[in-house]
Amino acid sequence: MSLGLERIIDVAEELGLLNFGTTVSQVLVTIFDADSVTTSLEIASLLRRGGIRTETFLEEGRDLGRQLRFASRRGIPHAVIAGPDERARGVVTVRDMDTGQQDEVEQGSLVTFISERLYPVS
Repeated sequence: MSLGLERIIDVAEELGLLNFGTTVSQVLVTIFDADSVTTSLEIASLLRRGGIRTETFLEEGRDLGRQLRFASRRGIPHAVIAGPDERARGVVTVRDMDTGQQDEVEQGSLVTFISERLYPVS
């Protein structure tokens, strides 16, 4: 017998009944679809090697909107999206979770781009 505990927690979170607080993560790398898992994990590894605290959303069957809401609720300032179009062009979309602004960034420049957003030089 299953109580559907995960679904109950999801609904309680969406209704604001649970607060799991914020995280130390600076970036959430989303999993766009099953074909993007390897690319997303490579991006997360790249960011971690660059000294950026990075989390990857690994729950199966979660759409992009839910992943972005997860980042927002946890206080993660940036989300990285590597969908099929981005992967074909060697870029990612970086979303600022506070402003909603999205920028397309070459994967090779990603660490620098995010570092400049996290630690702006005055």
